Amino acid sequence: MKKAQENEIKDEKKDGRNSSGVKFTGIGQFSKEGLSILKQFCTIANTKHTVSSEANWLAQLKVSSADLGRLEEALWHHPGNSLIMRFGKKNIDVISFSDLAEERYIDSFIIDISIGKYIEEARANGNNDNIYFPTEFFEWNKSSNATFKQTKVTKETSRLTNFDSLKQILVPVHMPNNWGLAVVNLANMNIHLMMD
Repeated sequence: MKKAQENEIKDEKKDGRNSSGVKFTGIGQFSKEGLSILKQFCTIANTKHTVSSEANWLAQLKVSSADLGRLEEALWHHPGNSLIMRFGKKNIDVISFSDLAEERYIDSFIIDISIGKYIEEARANGNNDNIYFPTEFFEWNKSSNATFKQTKVTKETSRLTNFDSLKQILVPVHMPNNWGLAVVNLANMNIHLMMD
């Protein structure tokens, strides 16, 4: 609707008419102030649609009622730029978090923070047998500077206390319109590529 409003106004100006409003067939005629109100209604309608789709998505999740309440609180009761989760120098705000609903979009920050938090919790419970290379891993490897690459890899592997206990190496892989996860299983000496 917003795009239609903008196009109508451009057409009016292009045709030499500097009108104070526009007419939409089947909807009505709107003054400049009326267009502003119409825009607000369109925003409300879009928000209603987004919240309804999130509510349907949440209803299908198999989580406890306490976790469901926390998800609803995070999605609906905070400004869009409020912090949801942080890991290292990356964070997820409410807007990025809402993109998880219905899997609308999953970005590299979501992937790095989610897997990073999972591994952090595993290490806190004594399971220090995984290395995770973040989504920038493939960008690092494009560099011709061997020292740069070594520094980046050393930083990620420094969290591992005992290399003899290493069982898995996890690396996200970006493909057109999709993310996957490469899992190098050192115990079984094989590689799996998992797709969403």
